[in-house]
Amino acid sequence: MAALLPPLNVAGVAVPPAPANPPVLTDITNALEYVERLSASKTANPAQLAINTEIGTAEAYKAAVISSAANIVPPWVANILAAINQLQVDINQIQAANIPAAINQLQADVNNLHVNMNNLQATTNNIQANMEKLPIWFANNHAGALSPLRDPTDQLLSFTSAQCDLSAAALGLPVFPHGMYVSEKRRLIALALGIVIV
Repeated sequence: MAALLPPLNVAGVAVPPAPANPPVLTDITNALEYVERLSASKTANPAQLAINTEIGTAEAYKAAVISSAANIVPPWVANILAAINQLQVDINQIQAANIPAAINQLQADVNNLHVNMNNLQATTNNIQANMEKLPIWFANNHAGALSPLRDPTDQLLSFTSAQCDLSAAALGLPVFPHGMYVSEKRRLIALALGIVIV
């Protein structure tokens, strides 16, 4: 680009220094102020006023400086561009970190946690069921190797016929014949459990 030079004037208004190549923001300010000084000279000193062609030439110079400095980015725009560039770097790093894989791993961990919770619930239920059997286990713990087991709670003795039918089904016993006495049903269930009803 050919060097830009501020136009001279006959009004004695100070001419700004030649702009850098390409012009910088200070050069634009100098060109603006030069046009303002030339215009002000028309009223400040009627004997030495700038003529309209000098002001017009200075305006053309100002426009040339501005257009030559079009690639100059103001600091506030530069800051925004830097922030946008940093955001793009961050996005690239996130993409490089393979977020979908991390999310899939997190989902797998959550699923494992659900399985473990279900297993814990099943174990808790099993412990609860065994706790209900503790009185029978403690009573039968004192029985000898060949002694019959006993039901210290005597709950089986109070079973109804319907309860006996349900218990037999739960134990996998054959269906009781129609009309069988409830006492016989209780005896068969006790026999299947290894319990002696007394």
